[in-house]
Amino acid sequence: SGSYLMGTGGATGNYYAFGNAVCTVVNQVTGANITVNSTGGSTENARLLGSGENEFAMIQSDVYSYAQQGIELFDGIAQ
Repeated sequence: SGSYLMGTGGATGNYYAFGNAVCTVVNQVTGANITVNSTGGSTENARLLGSGENEFAMIQSDVYSYAQQGIELFDGIAQ
């Protein structure tokens, strides 16, 4: 197992707290070392995941779909 980053949301938000809880459990069960990364949310998380800066990310389903298809807020951005 290695070290990984998981993009969540702002440090005071629910996604960050939930991400911390998920990482704690996954790390304990698997021995992985996943660290929560405070971010600007789904759009930034999609970018971080796509660029390889983060290995995991919490992304809202609509934003994920837009990123995957290269539409809406991801229009014209290479996939």
